[in-house]
Amino acid sequence: LLLRGAARLAERRRRGEALSSRWAGPIELVVPAAPGMRGEVDRIVLETLAARGTAGGGARCSVVGSGSRRAAFGAADVAIAACGTVNLELAAAGVPQVAVYSTSWLTGFVIRRLLRPVLRHASLPNILAGRTLLTELLFEDCTPCRIAEEADFLLARPSLARAEAAQIRRLVLPSLRAVGDGGEPQLASRAAARALLRHLPEAQTCTL
Repeated sequence: LLLRGAARLAERRRRGEALSSRWAGPIELVVPAAPGMRGEVDRIVLETLAARGTAGGGARCSVVGSGSRRAAFGAADVAIAACGTVNLELAAAGVPQVAVYSTSWLTGFVIRRLLRPVLRHASLPNILAGRTLLTELLFEDCTPCRIAEEADFLLARPSLARAEAAQIRRLVLPSLRAVGDGGEPQLASRAAARALLRHLPEAQTCTL
């Protein structure tokens, strides 16, 4: 089970406590961490997950460097990931996932008032598809119990989980491919440069 993309250590702790209290049987939790966060993540994860897992009988936890995340993606049966670009990374890797996001009540209030009337989803795969392809647990729905329930649902149904992940990959990834004016594939960096040039009058004479 992969825990990925938590910008706040509190979110990692909450997810870890949810999972370690839910599963007492054999399960391995993998947490990729950026170099600057490795020590703190090690401490929190080892305290809240590994200790509980050992006491619970068979659960293991590993914190790996962010450079090992591709290997972690390939080995994961299910991922719990904060809403962000990591949802697209997991979709590209074909990993079943649950998207989560929790914040302060004030930020949640602002998001609901300003964004919710226009944007109905929080994870990029759902936004790009314009419909729900993967489960999102947001704000008050992002609780330890709900996170564990949704992850457990996918873990208990591997065939269904992989089919859903394949559907997300099939429907979403083609929309991310950069193409030229004639529909030919091109580098994403070139497509971004062309888009910028259209908004820079002094650069209209440049060609790419």
